[in-house]
Amino acid sequence: MFAALTGSLMVSYIRARAESLGVEWRGGFFPREVRIPLLASALIGGHFEEEALQVLLWIIAGGTYLTAAQRLIFAKKKGA
Repeated sequence: MFAALTGSLMVSYIRARAESLGVEWRGGFFPREVRIPLLASALIGGHFEEEALQVLLWIIAGGTYLTAAQRLIFAKKKGA
């Protein structure tokens, strides 16, 4: 769960930091528009067992770290 949380925060931070330097891009492998509904449906629906929820959190964590890396690379290429 900690990895998913830090990954999500990292995505937001990299975006905000890049925008402060004049680079804007909201895309990525696993943007907020994908993360939030996926997690919300799992938590609200309650149809996942604990093991399945842990797997989902690891998927979200991996996706967020990939997105953070994508955004960081994009910002570096744009000169930020």
